[in-house]
Amino acid sequence: MTIYYEDDGLTHRLNELENDIKGTMRIEDLKMMQGQPDAQEKVVEIIPLMDKIGPHFRKDAPQILKYLQSHEPHQIVETLNKDGEIFINKLKLTSDYITTKKEIVSSTGEKVEILHSDDLNVVVEIVV
Repeated sequence: MTIYYEDDGLTHRLNELENDIKGTMRIEDLKMMQGQPDAQEKVVEIIPLMDKIGPHFRKDAPQILKYLQSHEPHQIVETLNKDGEIFINKLKLTSDYITTKKEIVSSTGEKVEILHSDDLNVVVEIVV
């Protein structure tokens, strides 16, 4: 777990609380650093909306499913965000036909959860 903070005044206070935080969270490894976490949201799965794909594309629905399953989710979303559509064998697919599953990934590639407190100006990054 890593605690990020902006205020220099928190450095001393957080260091005083380090053992309490470790004990409460039942963790051994706790890092505290000034700044913000280097984490990004990443699309990890494309979920086809069959209630829309089936009626609209009918017999071509299997082609669309095969395409969605065989291509990288982040590339599909990137194309949809840039162009607003993708063509699969001349079939136009928009973001209306899919939903996405996203995860937050740290700079090391690990999946993390981010907790943010506006009151304290503190961000907690937990590797899951």
